[in-house]
Amino acid sequence: MIHLLFLLLSLGLVIAGQKLALTGLKRPGGWAFRRRVQLLIMALPVSTLVLFALTMLPGMLFPENEHFSSPELHRDWLIFLAGVAVFVAPGGMALLFNLVRLVWLYLQTGRNTWEAPLGLDRLLEGSFAPAQVRLWHSSRSFAFNLPGLWPGARARVILSTGMVAELDQEELRAVLWHESAHLAHRDFWLTWVASWWRLAFFYLPDSGRIFNLLKDEQELACDERVARSGGQPLALALAAALLKAWEQALFPPVARKSFGFSAPGLVSMGPDEAIFTEQRVNRLLDLGSLPARSGPANSIRQRFRTTGFLGGGVGLWLGMLEIMHLIMLPMGCVLKFGAF
Repeated sequence: MIHLLFLLLSLGLVIAGQKLALTGLKRPGGWAFRRRVQLLIMALPVSTLVLFALTMLPGMLFPENEHFSSPELHRDWLIFLAGVAVFVAPGGMALLFNLVRLVWLYLQTGRNTWEAPLGLDRLLEGSFAPAQVRLWHSSRSFAFNLPGLWPGARARVILSTGMVAELDQEELRAVLWHESAHLAHRDFWLTWVASWWRLAFFYLPDSGRIFNLLKDEQELACDERVARSGGQPLALALAAALLKAWEQALFPPVARKSFGFSAPGLVSMGPDEAIFTEQRVNRLLDLGSLPARSGPANSIRQRFRTTGFLGGGVGLWLGMLEIMHLIMLPMGCVLKFGAF
């Protein structure tokens, strides 16, 4: 019982820590700093669950000798099993679901796409990560990326035929560079892990908000990298591509939706997506006035700040867990020996 109480109090500490971190993310900061803060937010409940499982497994696998003869010990053992099942099972089910979705996505992409003409591949020259451009037949405008599944496998950038028909060459180049930036940042796998995290910890109040924030930050970071590397022409071209996708989302063509997942900002837009797209366009217009430079901004000062913040956050988290553990050890002894 004391282990479950420890877990519930730890999850309460996780929720409080996530609230504070989300408040801190409202302050301006570099992309690398903000991404690491979000990873720290996601790591807190995972570490708590791992710690809980490690403390529960000995009692579950090696119960005391009087386990079957003592009703109290048998009840505690059943609580062990129920606690592990309630908090660990969602993570396993979410992992299985995400693996099925991943396999389905790669199979559907391989079956429904074909290699793009050489002219589109050339638009990726000089971008942030090498990739093969492939086309997906659809009247809607969308683009997404798929990294290689094994070493040496080529990454893919998929464009819809509707997007190719709608955008001019410079706008297509901007979209391809944007997807190339996602590949360079390894955003696909980070989003995949974050989607598992959202499903595994659905009971945390801010899980959906943190997941959406992570995806939005990825889009803004890739927009900025394209604008700073390609200068004003590429920034304006990407803004124009977003505006055309926005217009098509407001007045979509009458066509069957050709695939079952959403490419953010390029397939369908609700009110929140429309506001975010407007934010991206305005930001690209501002970034287009800055001088072009190669590589993402990541100064030594930003790295030092990021390292200090993450180190302090992890240290504070471990310290709070240890204090809670020290407080609850006497409580566990009192409960075990029947003082109350």
